[in-house]
Amino acid sequence: MDAEIRATLAQLGLNGKEIRIYLALLPLGSAPASVLGKKTNIVRSTAKYTCDQLQRKKLVSVGNKNGTDWYTAEPPKKIFLLLEEQKRLLVQKTAAAERILSELEHLHHPESTMPKVQFFEGIEGLIDLYENILKINSPIDSFEDKGDMVEFFPEYVPVWVAKRVALKIPNRVISPSDNPYNISNPEKFIEGHLLDRNKYPFTGDIKITGDCVAICSFQKNHPVGIFIQHQDIANNFRLIFEQLWEQSKN
Repeated sequence: MDAEIRATLAQLGLNGKEIRIYLALLPLGSAPASVLGKKTNIVRSTAKYTCDQLQRKKLVSVGNKNGTDWYTAEPPKKIFLLLEEQKRLLVQKTAAAERILSELEHLHHPESTMPKVQFFEGIEGLIDLYENILKINSPIDSFEDKGDMVEFFPEYVPVWVAKRVALKIPNRVISPSDNPYNISNPEKFIEGHLLDRNKYPFTGDIKITGDCVAICSFQKNHPVGIFIQHQDIANNFRLIFEQLWEQSKN
């Protein structure tokens, strides 16, 4: 039983010296540190420090007799206070672990957790974004209003198309039905479907390629683009594209 008591007290957070002092004090009721030191073979200064630690854990109280501190064992049921303290610490540790979990997951699998996001502004910024799309060198699926693109940077669009063709990157395009451009051209590795502008009045450009999604708005006052690298996000955009691609066949 003595071994089980010591093991349980250790599990509740008492160290070896605290266990020895506490078990020596229980049958005595009250004693000064010098007596407890002799009974446990612990030097007096260490015994006094250990008693003070037990007092902080509410297992021991202290009083003064003739200028000497006497330590009194509290009722044994107070050991449950140790358990309550462990519960409190566990709650704190759990909250701390939850705060850092997402960062740890990102370090473990950066490609499957937090997306890499870049923002682009203005003509030069959007040109950089479109160059990033070509660097991926993977088939492209687009929701685009070609008129918006040509009006925004008329000189760059043919340059970008020529680069894509040189790389032999196929491009499937879904455009509004009033698109003035011939969007299907096998020589340019492009195939296009049309959607009713009245039902789907989209503007700008969304391109899905590899594990990336590029979203562009060509508003004159504030043209912006977002480049997102995240496999799950790209897959979900691609699913939407496939549904509308089938829907727009006719």
